[in-house]
Amino acid sequence: MSKYFQAPWSLKDIIIVLIVAISSLVLVDLGLLYSGVTEFLIGLSGKEFVVLGLFLLQSVILLVPLVVLVLKKYKKWDWKGFGFGKFKIFENFGLAVLGYLFYLGITFMMSMLVVFGGVKIPGYQIPEPTLPLFGETNLAIMIAAIVIIGIAPILEEMFFRGFILQGLVNRIGTYFGAILTAFIFAIIHLQFESFVPIFILSLILSLLFIRSRSIWPCIWFHVINNSIAFAVELMLVRGVIPLDF
Repeated sequence: MSKYFQAPWSLKDIIIVLIVAISSLVLVDLGLLYSGVTEFLIGLSGKEFVVLGLFLLQSVILLVPLVVLVLKKYKKWDWKGFGFGKFKIFENFGLAVLGYLFYLGITFMMSMLVVFGGVKIPGYQIPEPTLPLFGETNLAIMIAAIVIIGIAPILEEMFFRGFILQGLVNRIGTYFGAILTAFIFAIIHLQFESFVPIFILSLILSLLFIRSRSIWPCIWFHVINNSIAFAVELMLVRGVIPLDF
């Protein structure tokens, strides 16, 4: 099979990185849960800084095996190899908007089936809000915005689309690679009651990457999605949108 992307890593490389990253995440989460360190740090420095630190820690745990693999096996770090090609703002943003409108159309139709058609779709619920994890102070909201809108889209797209998707597509084809990447993305988010919408979102992101062969439209898409979700959550927290409307 000819390679669709130029990414050099193999299926074995992807499996190793995933096993090391997921195992490390589970061990760290269990250690923090049962050690009481999280509660101690919250009392020491504040909830918002602890949540920011935990997010950065999880990001490091996720990316370190990838960085080690690339530098050790391939001897150099090439941003273009992860899809960071030429930045074409209008073309990339336009593709992201079209992809997001397509995503909204699919979720709208599925919501109509659930609400008005009485169809029960397992794993199709609104994802859990993330803003309450940081807190409700102005500082907490500012930190949450930086993490959710600024940092998460870049890190997640580099790992899932730039690394996993490219490697899988080269080994098992575009469609199966996109589906498997979306499945892994939804599983790692650990929101199983919202598995379906997360899977659909990830699948569209993967197809967008395959279509454009660039990570930039995916990052823009992710930024748009997270910005809208963040704005809605903020309005709920501040009472602009009543919870019992």
